[in-house]
Amino acid sequence: LKNKPTPRHNPRLKIVTELVNPYNLAFLLTNTKDYALMEKYSYPQTPTFAAGDVYLSSIIDTLVAQAYYNPTLITILTQLIVGSEGEQVDDYRIKQSNLYHLDIPQSMVDRTFEHLFDYLALQQNIIALGLYRPARCTDNDYPYIWTNPDPGKKLKVNDVILVLAQEMPENSSTWGTPIELREERTVHKS
Repeated sequence: LKNKPTPRHNPRLKIVTELVNPYNLAFLLTNTKDYALMEKYSYPQTPTFAAGDVYLSSIIDTLVAQAYYNPTLITILTQLIVGSEGEQVDDYRIKQSNLYHLDIPQSMVDRTFEHLFDYLALQQNIIALGLYRPARCTDNDYPYIWTNPDPGKKLKVNDVILVLAQEMPENSSTWGTPIELREERTVHKS
């Protein structure tokens, strides 16, 4: 179905294919370069898998088994997927957070991920988990999420930052700009 005309008629339609055997991914690859990556590194290194176009049913089996040995895994996954709904945490030092995605502020374009991470952690009390890179943002044909990017990786204008924050950050467009520019933007908005 993935290679049928449907995606060509409606490119915004996202089709995710469930595979029982990861090596069946080879039948969905249309690019010889992608097939070579799969042969050399296995299926997780293919752009089709990294873009989320393929889902492996064995992932659920792995999560269930891991949850048996590590019960906190369920809590972590629930927090990442659903977020908090104001429930109290036993340890008063732990603060609830939710997962948000935000556009990269203009002031952070062409800066490093490390610079953005440090700024968010130290100035905004926000933890950056990774980046979403849309298709053709750099030399990639598929969109992908990059958790824990290299600290020296340069941020692009179309990147989206995935963050853990206690509440939705209000105005990320002023992050990292000098105070004078922030005040000037505030005055113009009034």
